[in-house]
Formats: sequence, structure tokens, C-alpha cells
Amino acid sequence: MSSASAGAWVLTLPGYTLVPAEARHTAFLKQLFMACERQKMGALPLSEPDLARLLEPQFAARCAQYARDWPGASDLILTEGPEPIGRFLVDFSADPVHAVDAAILPAFQGRGVGTLMFRALCDEAAARGRDVTLSTLDGRRPERLYRRLGFVVQARPAPYVSMIWTPARQTA
Repeated sequence: MSSASAGAWVLTLPGYTLVPAEARHTAFLKQLFMACERQKMGALPLSEPDLARLLEPQFAARCAQYARDWPGASDLILTEGPEPIGRFLVDFSADPVHAVDAAILPAFQGRGVGTLMFRALCDEAAARGRDVTLSTLDGRRPERLYRRLGFVVQARPAPYVSMIWTPARQTA
């Protein structure tokens, strides 16, 4: 059982470790972005070099956007043993707490890791009496996960859905 601390917040995920992202994780974060975007694109006939030319500017733009919009967010790398397999970017300083980004390499998806990450976040938020918000693409697989965990829709600013998890709703 491992945990990661983001300030005073501690997220515990049995069998996994969350560590603060460092400069040495930049290549992994880019690889993760590319793999997840490739997965979303399906069977487009793009070579790896063509995909990199298409996605590298998007990766840079996303990094800049996160830094601008969520300067207080904690960037956490999810590892299984020594291997990085995902990312969890959370702004613990926001009220409510905001899950900015969560991604897991496609080879590790479908194992319940995302569920563990969000349960750990919600458990810690509940212990502090805090709500958790997030935004995701409308109608996609992640939305179903968040609903199972007790998140409810706040708004649907197309093409996204904004959701909230409230501890009071979970104990009622």
C-alpha cells in the first residue's frame, strides 16, 4: 500500500504509488498524452512520426493551459512498481477540489486503477468535508466511471460535462 502527499493531502492506492511529477517525468507525460490521443483517434492511418507532428503542438498547448489555468495544481505520477503508468493532476487548493486531468496508459486501463485514484481522492475530500469537481468529454467512458463513484452532472457545456462529488450526498 502506497500513498502520495500533496501538501497535507494524502491519497492512498493499494498496489500503486503516486509521486510528485518532476522534470524527469516530462518524456513519460508526453508518451502518455500521445498514447491516449492515439487511442481516441482509433484506426487513423498515421505513422508514428506523423502522429508526433500532429500531437506535439497539442501536448505543448495543453501543458501551457494547465500551468496557466491551474497554477496551484499538484501533478502526480502513478507508478506500478518502478514503472510510471499514469498521471493525476489535482488542484487541492481549489474549493471545491478540482481533478484537472487523469490519464492511464492504455495497456493498464480496465484494471480499476482509475477507480482507485478517484476513490482515494474522494475519500480524502470526504475526510475534509470538501467537494470534488471535474470536467470530461460528454458521454465517454470516463463519465460512466465518475457516475459510478457518485459524481453528478452540474452542467453540459458542449462538448464537455462538468461533474461534482459531494461527501454529504454519499453519506445521506
